[in-house]
Amino acid sequence: MFIDQLRGFVASWYLPGKSRADSLEKKLFVDFDIVKGHLLKSIKSRDLDNLGYAKFGYSFSAWSGEDDEKSYSFSIRAGAESKSVVNHCVLHLPYDKKVLKDVLQIDEIKKMMRSFITIWDPDEALLQSNDLRDSMGTGIRIGWVNYYQPGMHLKLSSCFVADSIENFGKLVYLENFVDYPVDEATRILYSLKGK
Repeated sequence: MFIDQLRGFVASWYLPGKSRADSLEKKLFVDFDIVKGHLLKSIKSRDLDNLGYAKFGYSFSAWSGEDDEKSYSFSIRAGAESKSVVNHCVLHLPYDKKVLKDVLQIDEIKKMMRSFITIWDPDEALLQSNDLRDSMGTGIRIGWVNYYQPGMHLKLSSCFVADSIENFGKLVYLENFVDYPVDEATRILYSLKGK
């Protein structure tokens, strides 16, 4: 289960509540049947198709319970087949600089990305900051670390590292990406747009 893969980063998860205190009383026990129950609770009968599947997929979210700047959170939308609803799994990292210093080590990031990729087999996956997203501009889905499926032809400059993930595609990232200023990284990463 995806949540299990995050145990190395997060000890406990909590379900959303009406307030912070309410949420902290809703500890999520990581068990397939329990998570499945939460997914099913979010579906209204009118949103089921004639086979009993959710037409717009299933959604789920949780957070780690720490102070805002130190907390992790994630949201999942899965099983949607509508072109207007995009399946996704988003993990929000803490923005406290001391916490991020430990998290933003390339070995830790690769471990986290591998967890996403081997469980979800996504069309795309990326690690992106708000600053980088804003610098890239609307609709450009390129991050500090990027996942490309097998068979994609990449012409990469010497600034990039490409690591293969066994039975999957490649992670492509700037070497020492944590040291790049956003404007310089944007200029270099933009070359991936023409992949």
